[in-house]
Amino acid sequence: MNSSVISGSAKAVVIFTGKKTYIGQMSQTMQQTPPLSNFQIGMQAVSKTLITYMVVITIAVFILNSLLHHNIMDALFFAISVTVGITPGMLPMIVNVNLSKGTKTLAKKRTLVKHIEAVENLGAIDILCTDKTGTLTQNQITLQYYRNIAGNEDEMILKYAYLNSYYSTGIKNVIDRAILNYATNHDIQNKVKNYKKIDEIPFDYNRRMTSVVVKNGENIRILTKGAVTEILNKCTKVKYQNKISDLTEDKKIKLNTMLNS
Repeated sequence: MNSSVISGSAKAVVIFTGKKTYIGQMSQTMQQTPPLSNFQIGMQAVSKTLITYMVVITIAVFILNSLLHHNIMDALFFAISVTVGITPGMLPMIVNVNLSKGTKTLAKKRTLVKHIEAVENLGAIDILCTDKTGTLTQNQITLQYYRNIAGNEDEMILKYAYLNSYYSTGIKNVIDRAILNYATNHDIQNKVKNYKKIDEIPFDYNRRMTSVVVKNGENIRILTKGAVTEILNKCTKVKYQNKISDLTEDKKIKLNTMLNS
């Protein structure tokens, strides 16, 4: 469960599957009852202190009243009345009102609070780490345009990108899926059906690029995909309008300016 080959190929022996794997055990842990929050722990501590105080005072009042007035029933009723007076009956309401005010303030800032006790925990946070993927976004990107060195849309760029994403045997990342979906919707696969895969250089963290070798008739090409900085560091030539020229530093600066715009 949740195992993958990042690069190259391998033979593996499966020891555990399903819930017996490490990821499976993590999913079982998530189904357990969550621990008490700081707010709940604090409320329990205050409640225990007040209850202890109430019990001690009630017993002391009962004993003293019994010794002074020699009437057990009157002493009992008086102790009960003292107990009712000591009990902080308004405490839960006061706490809830303050927390509700906090949720109202957060609502004005477009923050929805599902659990009211979370407001106190939020105030005690020093550092907040979040995972935006799937929370703030849907982990889905779409291909909007594809540019050549001049910043113009060039279908050949899309064809090469499609061939690289299609023939790569590694895990398809979100960029690969976006390219493949766009190419499928625009019938690119029929335009490159004459290309055949010959070889591949999978992605690794030293090279930080993915390459596939394709053949179209007698024409053999290696198509490489990677971060812009990695590609520019490896390139010495550039093709534009069917002309091949040197990739000078000025052209690299213009390319980076175009990409950052």
